[in-house]
Amino acid sequence: MCTSLRSPTAAISLFVCTTNTCLLAQGLPEEWTPPDYVTSPEEILRKTEPLRPSNSKAPARDFFDRIGVTHVSGKYHLTAEPFLLEGAELIHRLGYRRLKLWFDPNKVRVAYGFNSDWSALGDQPRLVDMARHPYYDQAFALPFDTFVLEVYPVDPPVPERPEGKYLDLSSDFREDEEQVRELADYLLKKFKDRDVTFILQNWEGDWMLRDNARQEWLSGEYPDLEKRVAGFARWFEARQNGVNRARQDNPDSKCRVLHAVEANRLLDSWHEVPTIASHVLPRINPDMFSWSCYDGLARGKRSFEASAVGLWQGWETIQHYARQRPGGGEIPVMIGEIGLPEQQAKLSADEVAEIYDGALASSIALDVDGFYLWQVYCNEIEDGVPKDRGTYTTDELRGYWLLRPDGSPSLTQGYFSGLLPESAKPETPSQRD
Repeated sequence: MCTSLRSPTAAISLFVCTTNTCLLAQGLPEEWTPPDYVTSPEEILRKTEPLRPSNSKAPARDFFDRIGVTHVSGKYHLTAEPFLLEGAELIHRLGYRRLKLWFDPNKVRVAYGFNSDWSALGDQPRLVDMARHPYYDQAFALPFDTFVLEVYPVDPPVPERPEGKYLDLSSDFREDEEQVRELADYLLKKFKDRDVTFILQNWEGDWMLRDNARQEWLSGEYPDLEKRVAGFARWFEARQNGVNRARQDNPDSKCRVLHAVEANRLLDSWHEVPTIASHVLPRINPDMFSWSCYDGLARGKRSFEASAVGLWQGWETIQHYARQRPGGGEIPVMIGEIGLPEQQAKLSADEVAEIYDGALASSIALDVDGFYLWQVYCNEIEDGVPKDRGTYTTDELRGYWLLRPDGSPSLTQGYFSGLLPESAKPETPSQRD
């Protein structure tokens, strides 16, 4: 996702680019030049066209249980419930079986601030303390099949670090490993009798890798590249080790805890730009790989063809760089983030359907292990609108939403609710009222 780096003291700000205009602003050529290892567009479309959900809903309905929704830092609320629980309960009522939440002590009070009291966390909570908080505890009790937790480095952000605020690249990350182990152990024990999956992942890894060198990256300069790559590889391996240790200590738990590494600028590697996929992934063995796939949608056209080809070739880029799995096979991949700015881009229902048809058709064909929508309530404010207010109206937001501030369903929600059988379609808050 093309985004300004998030401040630990301000509301999470995510500025997403999904057009070639934004790509050009980042210094990339207007036309992508795919590498030799990816499948041709013609062959991709031959395989995906029969899976187009708007033509035949059966494949998409079989896939629907893998579709999840993110809830973080929305700019409005519809009830007086604590905000984390409001969003989680709504996503469940809308029929989705997977939930993605932010899990960072430095951001949780802002990300889930409406109608909420986080004082019980204290000043320096550990990751396991977050999981024990009543809001997360109640969210985890909801009957989702999968929870994805966006877990940041355990060290607080330090903007003064020469290499940037996200990681201390000289660290051995023992504390990250231990806190991830504690969290995984807690989840495996608490839900030992429940068939449920927790996926612990990072935020968009390419922005983290570049950190304070974002502008240099756009100019073809990569300061401290080996130090950055080695540091991120150690960090990811430490987190994976923590999960592995917890699983070894809980062999009989029905609960599953997995570790995923997320990237967000996969296709930059086509132009020899260092990325998480090209430079870090070959050094590590995560359980899964997550792709925040806006670069795969940035093809200039709002079409089935563009999104189907982009997601397919991005998946192949991941597999190209991933290590061979123990026992063979490909690394499991999930679409960790995908969304459309309906309001800002003035998208029509037909355009929304075309884009998601392509993305879903490729995801179904490739058997991706999750497809997470951004998000239930929009968190992005339109340019020119003051950013110091508590809540915002429909016209003041960019439109990454399933429900608008008035409670009405978005075009995106209309599309995905159409994939459910009629008997499974729930009521929205506005319909109940």
